[in-house]
Amino acid sequence: MTLKSTKMSRILFGLVVLTIVAGTAFPATYTVRNTDDSEEDSLRWAITQANSRPGPDSIEFNINGSGPHTIQLLSPLPELTEQVVIDGYTQPGSEAATDTEPAVLKIVLDGSSSSGHLGLLSIDPSASNCKIRGLVISNYDRNGIFIESGASGNVIEGNYIGTDSTGTAAQGNLECGIFIKSSNNRIGGTTPDARNVISCNGREGIIIHLSAASGNRVLGNYIGTDTSGTISLPNEGIGVAINNAPDNLVGGTAPGSRNVITDVSIGNPDATNNQVVGNYIGGINAAGTGLLLGLDMRDSAVHIGEASHNVIGPDNVISGARRTVLIWSGVSDTSVCDNYIGTDATGQTSIGNGWVGVKIESGHNSIEGNVISGFTGYGIYVQRINEIPSQNIIVDNIIGMNATKDAALPNGNGILIEMAVNTTVSQNLIARNHNTGVAVVDDLSIGNCITRNAIYDNDKLGIDLIFNGVTENDEGDGDTGPNKLMNFPVLTSAMATPGRLVVKGYVDTPNPTKVTLEFFANQAPDDSDYGEGEIYLGTAKPNANGDFTAALSPVPLGLWICATARDSDNNTSEFAFNIETEGPGKNK
Repeated sequence: MTLKSTKMSRILFGLVVLTIVAGTAFPATYTVRNTDDSEEDSLRWAITQANSRPGPDSIEFNINGSGPHTIQLLSPLPELTEQVVIDGYTQPGSEAATDTEPAVLKIVLDGSSSSGHLGLLSIDPSASNCKIRGLVISNYDRNGIFIESGASGNVIEGNYIGTDSTGTAAQGNLECGIFIKSSNNRIGGTTPDARNVISCNGREGIIIHLSAASGNRVLGNYIGTDTSGTISLPNEGIGVAINNAPDNLVGGTAPGSRNVITDVSIGNPDATNNQVVGNYIGGINAAGTGLLLGLDMRDSAVHIGEASHNVIGPDNVISGARRTVLIWSGVSDTSVCDNYIGTDATGQTSIGNGWVGVKIESGHNSIEGNVISGFTGYGIYVQRINEIPSQNIIVDNIIGMNATKDAALPNGNGILIEMAVNTTVSQNLIARNHNTGVAVVDDLSIGNCITRNAIYDNDKLGIDLIFNGVTENDEGDGDTGPNKLMNFPVLTSAMATPGRLVVKGYVDTPNPTKVTLEFFANQAPDDSDYGEGEIYLGTAKPNANGDFTAALSPVPLGLWICATARDSDNNTSEFAFNIETEGPGKNK
């Protein structure tokens, strides 16, 4: 080859490379100028053009007239097969939502005359990093938006999905609002302009489905409400459903991450390590002050079933449902932590609650650091349905009072443990409930440890075994029943000096040296004269005969002293008969 031909070949090769680079490096913009279904300058035409061109593109809107402009689709739109931004906010007259005003959307995709595909708008596995924003997507016989497995990193923001163009009336898609089968997508965002309203759809608002759907974030949306976040417009199914999908986030700690959601479900074995944080869930409005107008209360606001290692909290407000948090069979190692359950966003007022705050039907879960108040039945209910709940931990909750611990928000009962074993109830404030503080019922309920709580001012017993009032001690403690009907201690004296409190008494039970006694002080005796346990004082051990002398921190005269007994298997008794503190030298 001659030098001249070699140079020419290099020049031609360089021109080809420059042509390829020029064709892919700079995004093209296609403008939709009419509401036709398939003509030039229609949305279908623009998607087809973007799909045919490698590299990222944009689709904007400039349709004459004030709108809203309805694109009546006669068939589903082509799947997005290349990276593209479809931006309905570009239509003149459209306005993004602000902190005080809802979005004004002018482009409506109406699927009422089309059918067949999984989504009215679908993102193909070959496409990633697409963005769909500022559209109304309604009336389709399947899903509003469908993101297929393999299509990752997509953003869906600022849309009304399942409503009319005002975001206030139902125009639902027959199945889900958004169906996600892929990873690392963002639905909504942390600023008002990114907020989706996803309501009135025939199934779930959002479903995140199967193990490939991981790392998705659902942020700042209204799901099951109108665009103001004050009126109930529920989806027929769950608001957000995570089905067999791991490592997803609903809400967050960053400002603006909070979703307002009717309900959340996490289900099936691959649904692990999901987190629900900082949301308003159930029937609570976007201001966090009360219930949604027109609310039809859901059976459960948060439902977890046959899934493990998930976290509900911190900083959710979960109110306005019959069973607000339901931990169903097959769940383990799940935490419900640091939420307001049954109250408004301040934790000061109970709002619109039903039967139970947290219902636990499985084992090895923790309920920690929550306010759980205002329920007609129970703050927490641990119950066997399909399996015997075992080794659940209930710790550091406020049950029956407000978040600042200075006003009553009573439940019917604080905690009920029924046909459950080895539950730990520790360091909770359980007060002002209409009936019992903690009740343990059924002969199967054994090994339940009730320790170091502040239990007081409940209308009935602080701790009740059998749920029928004081269960008298039996000689030798040989009877059976809830917590093996562990005998409570008998207190014979409580001597208060400036340096210490000395409490004497005995407990009648086998192997008394293996028993732990816990002592409490109360401002006033319980109406039954047994319990409760307002101020934890400390522990002591009986001798081999069951006698004990407990040296405890000093308390003022006039307080009433009580105690519980707990055997080596953690069966905890009811509270003992109260005795009043005495000063030194008082005649017996």
